[in-house]
Amino acid sequence: STMYGKGEIYNTYFAVEPRVGLVFVIPSIGSSVKAAYSHTSQSVLLGSNSNGGMPLDVWFPVNKHIKPQHSDQYTIGFFKNFLDNKLEASVEVYYKTISNLIDFKDNAQLIANYNIETEILTGKGRSYGIELLLRKNVGKVTGWLSYTYSRSFRTVKGISLDQEYRSPFDRPHNFVAVLSYDINDRINVSANWIYNTGQPVPYPSGKMQYGNKLIPIYSGERNGYRYDDYHRLDLSATIKGKERKRIPWRGEWNFSVYNAYGRKNTWAVFFSQD
Repeated sequence: STMYGKGEIYNTYFAVEPRVGLVFVIPSIGSSVKAAYSHTSQSVLLGSNSNGGMPLDVWFPVNKHIKPQHSDQYTIGFFKNFLDNKLEASVEVYYKTISNLIDFKDNAQLIANYNIETEILTGKGRSYGIELLLRKNVGKVTGWLSYTYSRSFRTVKGISLDQEYRSPFDRPHNFVAVLSYDINDRINVSANWIYNTGQPVPYPSGKMQYGNKLIPIYSGERNGYRYDDYHRLDLSATIKGKERKRIPWRGEWNFSVYNAYGRKNTWAVFFSQD
């Protein structure tokens, strides 16, 4: 152990976070082009591990051994309005690089481990994607459709044979549909449907027996498998109270149904000995 005196500084880091944004407006066609760059730093880092069947996330503050995480993100997008601004559409692409990224080493021991920082390794990451959006903002019927294709990868020495592998956040397809309808001034009904590609997960490729204990073996690509795709439908109805001049407030009732068709989305996967 290392002891520090009262008022003694344990460790310090310094970072500059520049951001640049540009907008080019094209009034003749009601559109604009936007571009941006940002450099950011993070001093509390997230480590994700699902080897035990259940997702386990641990936050680590930076120290002498864990440096702050840095990222550089580049984006450019095209935005356009239609039908007297009743409809708006956009397409945006991005690319992001990350340094000092952390991940748990293979067969990390996380339960009852008081030195859990010894179970992590450091590397780099990258992600990229495209986002499409169509939104209707006015009228009795409003809502939007959005689709995102995105990828996220990591390269950490000592993991996945030192080759690039999928991060826990690599879920390529994301689709959202939202519809809202005003029956009258007081009653509104709405629905939204969400679809996501299943989350990457490392399943064991084999097992070995040590004494009376069965130990799972993880080899090959990290996060080489996926949970089933995630999707659900939510419904809701809102009834607004009557507006009364003598009362300075107005309430409303909201009735919601979550996961209306009872989709059994995967939360965790357990392996049992048959």
